[in-house]
Amino acid sequence: MAKTPDDIHREILKEALKGKEEKPAFLQKSKKAIIIAMALFLILVTLIYLLPGTAIDYLRASFSTYTIEDSMIFLPQGRSIAFENNVYGELLDSYHKNQKTETKFCLMGSLQEDTYRITSLMQPNIYSQSFSHVSSAPCPQGTIIDLHTHPYKSCFFSAQDLRTYESVKAKNPDALLGMMCEKDRFALYGAGLG
Repeated sequence: MAKTPDDIHREILKEALKGKEEKPAFLQKSKKAIIIAMALFLILVTLIYLLPGTAIDYLRASFSTYTIEDSMIFLPQGRSIAFENNVYGELLDSYHKNQKTETKFCLMGSLQEDTYRITSLMQPNIYSQSFSHVSSAPCPQGTIIDLHTHPYKSCFFSAQDLRTYESVKAKNPDALLGMMCEKDRFALYGAGLG
């Protein structure tokens, strides 16, 4: 049977499209992967935007805070903080009693080699306190860590906290600014820590 012009046209068209069918299959897979990756990225960005600030703060704080184990906090560069004389127990007890407001402590002790040895704590006169603020008398001479609490898992120093550190540092260049934001989690600032 002889081929009609339509049959010849279909064969030519089929041959021409044969090479093009292979490219779209590859491109389709790549395109699909790119679309999925972009969709996942957009979902992640949207979730970060919509999640409450505390969820994001918790993730960030996990990488910028220190935990205490057996009354010791291990810092970078081989340094540490050692709570002696049950000071951590006293601190923890007061932390639990003051969950509704920020509070402040002066951790007394000394820096011996690379270890901050905390031998006692005192609470200065507190003028006012709320869930997210504490105003108090400054810590006395001999304070090695000027510490205050923050709401649960809110482990970031405010601009006011950093201004406070300047007066702490003027009294004792070795002193640290500390923040307790969970029963076993601390943020620290000063002496090359932040």
